[in-house]
Amino acid sequence: MQTGGIPAEIRNGEFGDAAAIQDYRFERLGEVLVERVIWGMSAPPQRRDGVVVCGPGYVWFRFWVLSHNQVLERCYGAQGQLIGTQIDVCMPPTGDERGWRAKDLHLDIWVTPDGRVTLSGETTFDQAAQQGHLSHQEVEYAEDHVRRLTAGIAQGRFPPPIVRRWQVDPSRIHSMGEARIRGV
Repeated sequence: MQTGGIPAEIRNGEFGDAAAIQDYRFERLGEVLVERVIWGMSAPPQRRDGVVVCGPGYVWFRFWVLSHNQVLERCYGAQGQLIGTQIDVCMPPTGDERGWRAKDLHLDIWVTPDGRVTLSGETTFDQAAQQGHLSHQEVEYAEDHVRRLTAGIAQGRFPPPIVRRWQVDPSRIHSMGEARIRGV
């Protein structure tokens, strides 16, 4: 989930307001690159459909799921409760030793913990297509990809198990962040 304007590209390590990040880590787990951000005390509240998805102590995980050609993010509250999952509709991610990136196609799928699915970004997507910022092939890919992703969500096949089963232990997360602030 990006803070601020809609980027043309999703890049690992970029989460918007870097000054508000208390801790950032990443690790490659097989075919998945997992990034974690703990938002610090200066993190401004961000809302999605009236629900706060970012604030002090909130934790975001970004999963670069190469087997599904997909980037998605899970947002957790300061107490470790799942707030929701954002699926960035994008071109297949690419990467090397300098980092991972994927062209953002300006559509997002938001999935609440109770399974409600919302598509957003249609206006920006349409404008990008009309202005030639997205090729005809990218538009077709995005539309087809949204259908495949929403069908996978409805059938319980997406997100993949590593993401669906991901848990947050707030005591462990916050103790690591506090230790980092103290310089331990």
